[in-house]
Amino acid sequence: MALTDRHKRAEEWQDYRTGIIASTIVNMLKGKGGKTYEPQDFMPKQKREQTPEEQLAIVESYMKTIDGEDKRWQQAK
Repeated sequence: MALTDRHKRAEEWQDYRTGIIASTIVNMLKGKGGKTYEPQDFMPKQKREQTPEEQLAIVESYMKTIDGEDKRWQQAK
């Protein structure tokens, strides 16, 4: 868990550094009176974690797309 958290923080820092570059370029090129951008404007939005029900719905949708067979409810032979 600690490694996952560390990786997530590193990814967020990299996104922020990229946002700094992008916002600096856009702010240099904007006209007078234009909107001033912040690094966060160019960072991916944080997504909340999916619930188990949402994950299952995604898998079920995918299985329908590939004509997969749902074997969850079949009795063991």
